[in-house]
Amino acid sequence: ISYDPDADLVYFGTGNAGPWPANLRNAENKDNLYVCSIVALKGETGEYKWHFQLVPGDSWDYDAVQQLVLADLSIKGQPRKVIMQASKNGFFYVLDRLTGKFISGQPFAKVSWAKGLNEATGKPIVNEDAHYNAENMAVVQPGPNGAHNWSPMSFNPITGLVYIPSASGITFSYASDPNFELKPGQLNLGIVFGAPPGARGGRANAGTQTGGEVATAAAQAASAPAATAKAATRRPEPPVIGPDLTGNLLIAYDPITQSVRWSKQGGGSTGGGTLTTAGNLVFQVVPNGLLRAYSADKGELLLEIQTNLRSAMGPPMTFMLDGKQYVTLQGGQGAAGIGFGSGSATRITPKLLTFVLDGKAALPEPLPEKP
Repeated sequence: ISYDPDADLVYFGTGNAGPWPANLRNAENKDNLYVCSIVALKGETGEYKWHFQLVPGDSWDYDAVQQLVLADLSIKGQPRKVIMQASKNGFFYVLDRLTGKFISGQPFAKVSWAKGLNEATGKPIVNEDAHYNAENMAVVQPGPNGAHNWSPMSFNPITGLVYIPSASGITFSYASDPNFELKPGQLNLGIVFGAPPGARGGRANAGTQTGGEVATAAAQAASAPAATAKAATRRPEPPVIGPDLTGNLLIAYDPITQSVRWSKQGGGSTGGGTLTTAGNLVFQVVPNGLLRAYSADKGELLLEIQTNLRSAMGPPMTFMLDGKQYVTLQGGQGAAGIGFGSGSATRITPKLLTFVLDGKAALPEPLPEKP
């Protein structure tokens, strides 16, 4: 949620519909109003002001709940009050935050589910081969963990860049579950995990980014009865658009020119996040426990510290006290066993770590592995 005090507008993003496949919710060729949308309400009254739908109907779990950043930009020589989102669907959106009008949008990571966005409306031009059902499997980029997900991005008004923790080049296979039945206490996603679609269980090709509801649903599917329906036919993979970047990345993105200024390996769309400061720094917490600092303008690596926390990493934050600037982060905790299938999670004690230039304290030692 973001707030513009001058306009008294509250902004928030909405999720995807459920179950995921449009054919299981009678929504094929329908927009599903407010699904995967950015919505603005009047703060004092809650009155609806506007909404912008990123993915009408959303059958890919893209949703629109990623961080919303407010900024004042000069676009085509005109000052604009904008709201920006690096969406899970791989597109970077710039909207007029007072009216919700689409200004621009381009892919910041590899995208194949859509050919692009309509230049006037921002509505996606969806590839036909991105649609799926029980008979036809779609293989697209990005997958449900997204090109940018829970990890906060940050905007530096001095460099004019947005620093996005992202994942690019990760595909996911979608097919409707032909035996879907609503089950209380389950996620009820309605898709088949694994290959070939129509078979039971397994994890879809989500690279290193499988987590959250995807991992949970995959674990639930592994204990489900085997499907008896014929496997879905794999559709051709749609052509890929967007920058030629692959892997877990930190991307410095120019929202005015809609282009990548620089990128570095390391990061990911979930876990950790970024923070940028007026001192030409961008801090990044990586899900494996690393704290890194780069020059904000050029992406030069200035600092790398292994915190030994290595799980449930939060984003960095900063504060001033008695004339000193501090950088703080938290991380380290176990996780629900359901997300690990037959494996187990290593216990890591949660800690809050604070860094300062003349700090003398030692970092925590990593816990030994259990026998």
